Amino acid sequence: VTVVSNYVKFRKSHPEWFSISQEEVEAFMTMTKVSNGLDAHLRRTVMIVPAAGLNVVTDSFLSEHPLTLTKFRIWFFEQLSWDPYVQLAGIVVIVSFQHMSFWDSARLYQMSSLYEHVECVRFATECSGFRVKALAVFEEPMFFGMVWSAASLFLSEAFKSRLRLCGNNYAILEKLIGNTDHIPACLGGKDSDDLLQNNWITQACDKAFNVPVASSVST
Repeated sequence: VTVVSNYVKFRKSHPEWFSISQEEVEAFMTMTKVSNGLDAHLRRTVMIVPAAGLNVVTDSFLSEHPLTLTKFRIWFFEQLSWDPYVQLAGIVVIVSFQHMSFWDSARLYQMSSLYEHVECVRFATECSGFRVKALAVFEEPMFFGMVWSAASLFLSEAFKSRLRLCGNNYAILEKLIGNTDHIPACLGGKDSDDLLQNNWITQACDKAFNVPVASSVST
Protein backbone atom coordinates (compact mmCIF):
# COMPACT_ATOMS: atom_id res chain seq x y z
CA VAL A 1 0.00 0.00 0.00
CA THR A 2 2.82 2.40 0.87
CA VAL A 3 4.57 1.73 -2.44
CA VAL A 4 1.38 2.39 -4.41
CA SER A 5 0.74 5.60 -2.49
CA ASN A 6 4.32 6.76 -3.10
CA TYR A 7 3.99 5.94 -6.80
CA VAL A 8 0.78 7.94 -7.20
CA LYS A 9 2.27 10.95 -5.42
CA PHE A 10 5.47 10.76 -7.46
CA ARG A 11 3.57 10.52 -10.74
CA LYS A 12 1.42 13.52 -9.84
CA SER A 13 4.55 15.52 -8.98
CA HIS A 14 6.40 14.59 -12.19
CA PRO A 15 3.86 13.76 -14.93
CA GLU A 16 6.26 14.79 -17.71
CA TRP A 17 8.72 12.07 -16.66
CA PHE A 18 6.25 9.33 -17.59
CA SER A 19 5.97 10.25 -21.26
CA ILE A 20 8.72 8.59 -23.29
CA SER A 21 9.02 7.65 -26.94
CA GLN A 22 10.29 4.39 -28.36
CA GLU A 23 13.21 6.29 -29.90
CA GLU A 24 14.32 7.50 -26.48
CA VAL A 25 14.11 4.01 -25.00
CA GLU A 26 16.12 2.53 -27.87
CA ALA A 27 18.87 5.12 -27.40
CA PHE A 28 19.50 4.22 -23.77
CA MET A 29 19.10 0.50 -24.36
CA THR A 30 22.60 0.63 -25.84
CA MET A 31 24.06 1.24 -22.40
CA THR A 32 21.71 -0.93 -20.34
CA LYS A 33 21.35 -4.70 -20.15
CA VAL A 34 19.23 -7.00 -17.99
CA SER A 35 20.50 -10.56 -17.70
CA ASN A 36 18.33 -13.23 -19.28
CA GLY A 37 19.88 -15.69 -16.84
CA LEU A 38 19.65 -15.54 -13.05
CA ASP A 39 22.36 -15.56 -10.42
CA ALA A 40 22.75 -18.19 -7.70
CA HIS A 41 19.95 -16.51 -5.70
CA LEU A 42 17.49 -16.35 -8.65
CA ARG A 43 18.01 -12.60 -9.07
CA ARG A 44 18.12 -10.59 -12.27
CA THR A 45 21.29 -8.60 -12.84
CA VAL A 46 21.06 -5.08 -14.27
CA MET A 47 24.23 -3.92 -16.02
CA ILE A 48 24.80 -0.28 -16.95
CA VAL A 49 27.80 0.67 -19.09
CA PRO A 50 27.40 4.31 -20.19
CA ALA A 51 30.36 4.26 -22.60
CA ALA A 52 28.50 1.75 -24.78
CA GLY A 53 25.86 4.33 -25.67
CA LEU A 54 27.57 7.71 -25.76
CA ASN A 55 27.87 7.57 -29.54
CA VAL A 56 24.08 7.13 -29.78
CA VAL A 57 23.02 9.63 -27.11
CA THR A 58 24.60 12.63 -28.84
CA ASP A 59 24.26 16.29 -27.92
CA SER A 60 21.84 16.82 -30.82
CA PHE A 61 19.72 13.89 -29.64
CA LEU A 62 19.59 15.31 -26.12
CA SER A 63 18.60 18.76 -27.39
CA GLU A 64 15.68 17.18 -29.26
CA HIS A 65 14.68 15.00 -26.31
CA PRO A 66 14.99 16.95 -23.04
CA LEU A 67 14.75 14.93 -19.82
CA THR A 68 15.35 11.76 -21.82
CA LEU A 69 17.74 10.09 -19.33
CA THR A 70 15.38 10.78 -16.46
CA LYS A 71 12.40 9.48 -18.43
CA PHE A 72 14.28 6.36 -19.45
CA ARG A 73 15.18 5.58 -15.86
CA ILE A 74 11.56 5.90 -14.74
CA TRP A 75 10.36 3.74 -17.64
CA PHE A 76 13.06 1.15 -16.96
CA PHE A 77 12.30 0.90 -13.24
CA GLU A 78 8.63 0.36 -14.02
CA GLN A 79 9.43 -2.46 -16.46
CA LEU A 80 11.68 -4.11 -13.88
CA SER A 81 8.99 -3.96 -11.21
CA TRP A 82 6.71 -6.15 -13.36
CA ASP A 83 9.21 -8.99 -13.73
CA PRO A 84 8.19 -11.90 -11.44
CA TYR A 85 11.80 -12.82 -10.62
CA VAL A 86 12.50 -9.22 -9.66
CA GLN A 87 9.39 -9.15 -7.48
CA LEU A 88 10.40 -12.33 -5.68
CA ALA A 89 14.18 -12.11 -5.39
CA GLY A 90 15.15 -8.51 -6.13
CA ILE A 91 17.97 -7.33 -8.39
CA VAL A 92 21.71 -6.86 -8.44
CA VAL A 93 22.93 -3.69 -10.15
CA ILE A 94 26.35 -3.42 -11.79
CA VAL A 95 27.46 0.00 -13.02
CA SER A 96 30.74 0.26 -14.89
CA PHE A 97 32.28 3.51 -16.08
CA GLN A 98 34.95 1.68 -18.06
CA HIS A 99 36.34 3.49 -21.11
CA MET A 100 34.95 6.80 -19.84
CA SER A 101 37.16 9.87 -20.03
CA PHE A 102 36.78 12.76 -17.61
CA TRP A 103 34.80 14.67 -20.26
CA ASP A 104 32.59 11.66 -21.00
CA SER A 105 31.77 11.42 -17.30
CA ALA A 106 31.04 15.13 -17.08
CA ARG A 107 28.72 14.93 -20.07
CA LEU A 108 26.88 11.96 -18.58
CA TYR A 109 26.40 13.79 -15.29
CA GLN A 110 24.97 16.82 -17.10
CA MET A 111 22.28 14.75 -18.84
CA SER A 112 20.21 15.11 -15.66
CA SER A 113 20.22 17.64 -12.86
CA LEU A 114 21.30 16.59 -9.39
CA TYR A 115 17.64 16.84 -8.35
CA GLU A 116 16.63 14.45 -11.15
CA HIS A 117 19.39 11.99 -10.21
CA VAL A 118 18.18 11.95 -6.62
CA GLU A 119 14.50 11.68 -7.56
CA CYS A 120 15.21 8.70 -9.81
CA VAL A 121 16.93 6.92 -6.94
CA ARG A 122 13.94 7.72 -4.74
CA PHE A 123 11.53 6.38 -7.36
CA ALA A 124 13.45 3.12 -7.58
CA THR A 125 13.63 2.60 -3.82
CA GLU A 126 10.25 3.97 -2.68
CA CYS A 127 7.86 3.70 -5.63
CA SER A 128 8.79 0.60 -7.62
CA GLY A 129 8.33 -2.16 -5.07
CA PHE A 130 11.47 -4.17 -5.86
CA ARG A 131 14.57 -4.62 -3.75
CA VAL A 132 18.11 -3.79 -4.79
CA LYS A 133 20.10 -6.56 -3.12
CA ALA A 134 23.53 -5.31 -4.19
CA LEU A 135 24.91 -2.30 -6.06
CA ALA A 136 28.45 -2.62 -7.42
CA VAL A 137 30.05 0.43 -9.04
CA PHE A 138 33.26 0.01 -11.03
CA GLU A 139 35.76 2.62 -12.17
CA GLU A 140 33.58 5.31 -10.62
CA PRO A 141 34.11 8.92 -11.78
CA MET A 142 34.58 11.86 -9.44
CA PHE A 143 30.99 13.06 -9.72
CA PHE A 144 29.61 9.76 -8.42
CA GLY A 145 30.47 10.65 -4.83
CA MET A 146 28.51 13.91 -5.04
CA VAL A 147 25.43 12.22 -6.50
CA TRP A 148 25.60 9.40 -3.97
CA SER A 149 26.01 11.79 -1.03
CA ALA A 150 22.84 13.65 -2.07
CA ALA A 151 20.85 10.50 -2.83
CA SER A 152 21.89 8.78 0.40
CA LEU A 153 19.92 11.32 2.41
CA PHE A 154 16.77 9.57 1.20
CA LEU A 155 17.98 5.97 1.51
CA SER A 156 17.78 3.50 4.33
CA GLU A 157 20.92 2.34 6.10
CA ALA A 158 20.23 -1.17 4.83
CA PHE A 159 20.24 0.01 1.22
CA LYS A 160 23.37 2.12 1.66
CA SER A 161 25.18 -0.88 3.15
CA ARG A 162 24.69 -2.75 -0.15
CA LEU A 163 26.80 -0.29 -2.16
CA ARG A 164 30.27 -1.44 -3.18
CA LEU A 165 32.76 0.90 -4.84
CA CYS A 166 34.97 -1.62 -6.59
CA GLY A 167 37.45 0.34 -8.68
CA ASN A 168 38.63 -2.02 -11.42
CA ASN A 169 38.36 -5.17 -9.29
CA TYR A 170 35.81 -7.04 -11.41
CA ALA A 171 36.79 -10.32 -9.76
CA ILE A 172 34.68 -9.31 -6.75
CA LEU A 173 31.51 -10.00 -8.75
CA GLU A 174 31.73 -13.73 -8.16
CA LYS A 175 31.68 -13.09 -4.42
CA LEU A 176 28.74 -10.69 -4.70
CA ILE A 177 26.45 -12.74 -6.95
CA GLY A 178 27.61 -16.33 -6.60
CA ASN A 179 28.38 -16.95 -10.26
CA THR A 180 29.17 -14.88 -13.33
CA ASP A 181 27.93 -17.19 -16.08
CA HIS A 182 25.32 -14.59 -17.10
CA ILE A 183 27.68 -11.59 -16.92
CA PRO A 184 29.34 -10.37 -20.17
CA ALA A 185 33.07 -10.90 -20.48
CA CYS A 186 33.63 -7.13 -20.70
CA LEU A 187 32.50 -6.94 -17.06
CA GLY A 188 34.63 -9.84 -15.90
CA GLY A 189 32.00 -12.53 -16.42
CA LYS A 190 31.84 -15.73 -18.45
CA ASP A 191 29.06 -14.84 -20.91
CA SER A 192 30.48 -14.40 -24.41
CA ASP A 193 27.45 -12.37 -25.56
CA ASP A 194 28.07 -8.77 -26.46
CA LEU A 195 26.66 -6.23 -24.02
CA LEU A 196 24.25 -4.97 -26.70
CA GLN A 197 22.55 -8.35 -27.00
CA ASN A 198 19.64 -7.45 -24.86
CA ASN A 199 16.64 -9.74 -25.20
CA TRP A 200 15.01 -8.88 -21.85
CA ILE A 201 14.84 -5.14 -22.40
CA THR A 202 14.08 -5.58 -26.12
CA GLN A 203 11.01 -7.61 -25.20
CA ALA A 204 9.99 -5.04 -22.59
CA CYS A 205 10.19 -2.29 -25.20
CA ASP A 206 8.24 -4.37 -27.70
CA LYS A 207 5.43 -4.89 -25.18
CA ALA A 208 5.39 -1.25 -24.10
CA PHE A 209 5.11 0.14 -27.63
CA ASN A 210 3.47 -2.86 -29.32
CA VAL A 211 5.94 -2.74 -32.20
CA PRO A 212 9.30 -4.47 -32.82
CA VAL A 213 12.40 -2.64 -31.64
CA ALA A 214 14.75 -1.36 -34.34
CA SER A 215 17.12 -4.06 -35.53
CA SER A 216 20.13 -1.84 -34.83
CA VAL A 217 19.79 -2.42 -31.10
CA SER A 218 18.15 -5.87 -30.96
CA THR A 219 19.33 -9.33 -31.81
